Amino acid sequence: FKAISSGQEDPSDILTGKTTAKLNVRKGPGTKYAKMGTLSKGAKVEVITKLPSGWYKIKYKGTYGYVLGKYVKLNTPQQDEKVIATGKTTAQLNVRKGSSTKYAKIGSLSKGAKVEIVSKLSNGWYKIKYNGTYGYVSGAYVKLDSEQPKPGEDEKIIATGKTTVSSLNVRSGPSSNYSKLGILIKGTKVEVVERYSNGWYKIKYKGSYGYVSGAYVSLDGSKGEVIATGKTTAGLNVRSGAGTGYKKIGYLNKGTKVEIVTKLSNGWYKIKFNSSYGYVSGDYVKLI
Repeated sequence: FKAISSGQEDPSDILTGKTTAKLNVRKGPGTKYAKMGTLSKGAKVEVITKLPSGWYKIKYKGTYGYVLGKYVKLNTPQQDEKVIATGKTTAQLNVRKGSSTKYAKIGSLSKGAKVEIVSKLSNGWYKIKYNGTYGYVSGAYVKLDSEQPKPGEDEKIIATGKTTVSSLNVRSGPSSNYSKLGILIKGTKVEVVERYSNGWYKIKYKGSYGYVSGAYVSLDGSKGEVIATGKTTAGLNVRSGAGTGYKKIGYLNKGTKVEIVTKLSNGWYKIKFNSSYGYVSGDYVKLI
C-alpha cells in the first residue's frame, strides 16, 4: 500500500517564532545534551513540541533539535481560521494552550457547550475558537454535530490486514478515550481507509466506520521497513501506543539499539520490539 503518513508533523500544530538572543541548539531538552549548532538573534524557528521543562523541540537542518523556550518569542495566532466543524462538549472540559494535557489550562467549557473547530489534530485533539483567540480540547469529550460520512460517500480503502490479538476493541474515534463500538477476534480481516500518526487506523465496520489501534493489525504486504536506528539515552518503557497513556509492554535499558519504522508527529517512534512493534518516546532515543 502507499503510506499516507510519513511521520511528518501536522502543519496545523506547528508554532513559529523568532529567537530573542543567540541561542544554542542541543540534542536533547537540557544543557547536559551536546550542542548541535547555534541560532542567531532573530532567527526563525518552527516549534514542534513545547516541553513541560520549558524547552522547545524544533525543526533544525533537516532533523530536530532543542532550544530553551524563554529565548524564543512565539508568533501570535491568526484570528481568521475557518471553522471546519461544530459540536458540543459531553462533559466539563479543560481548554489548553496546546494539543495535550501537558500544556497549561487557559479555561474550561461546561457540559453541553458549543465548540467551533478550526483544526482536527492527528492525536485526537481539536483546535477551537475560544474567547476571541484559540485553544485546544480533547476530541474524546466533544460530540460533533455530524460525525458520520453522508450516505454514498464511501471512503477509499488504502490497505488491508488482519488482527493479531484475541479481541481488538473498535472505537468511535482514534484513541482508547473514545467509546467502544464492538470487538474483532484474532485473524479478522480489516479494510483500512485512513492511517493516523498516533498509530490508529480508521476502518470499515458494520456498514460504517470505526477505529482500531494499528499496533494489533498486521497489514498485508507490510514488512515494517526500518527507516532509522538509534540508541536509548536512558532506561525506557515500551508502550502499546504513542503516548504515556498506553499500557507498558516492555522495557529497554540505556544504550539499547532500536530500529525505527515510523516517526510520529508527537515525537514518539514506532519501533521493532519482540518480533512485533512497540512505541517509545523519541526524547530518549539518540539517532545513529
